[in-house]
Amino acid sequence: MVRLAASRMRTPDLTKLRRLVEQEEQAWQAGDHHEAVRRSREFHTGLAGLAGNEILAATLQNILSRSSLSAALYGERRDPGCLCHDHFAIIDALEAGDIDRTEALMIEHLTRIEQRMRLDRNQDDVSIEDALRNTP
Repeated sequence: MVRLAASRMRTPDLTKLRRLVEQEEQAWQAGDHHEAVRRSREFHTGLAGLAGNEILAATLQNILSRSSLSAALYGERRDPGCLCHDHFAIIDALEAGDIDRTEALMIEHLTRIEQRMRLDRNQDDVSIEDALRNTP
């Protein structure tokens, strides 16, 4: 998906993505977990939207909805779901026109998120109600 987006990317698109990540970073620094996660999701959906494939974008939206709940259940409390420096690096690679690097950075980013999940955690430790309170 990131290859498709990169081939259609324009300077205003990069500017918008960078601003979203700046807002995400500000929200994390301010301790506004819900706003930070919302901005992170907007970064991912914005990037997917640039690919110009509505089916892929809708699939990503579905995945993001599920991953927010998974992060709430299995992630560390108040731990950034996405890492802003990853998002900035992806934007920098897009700006440089390095599609291979962009794709590699996105794979590393998603792998890092997966690795931060505590999937061995007993589901009895967290209620669905608590998890939903921890998602935007």
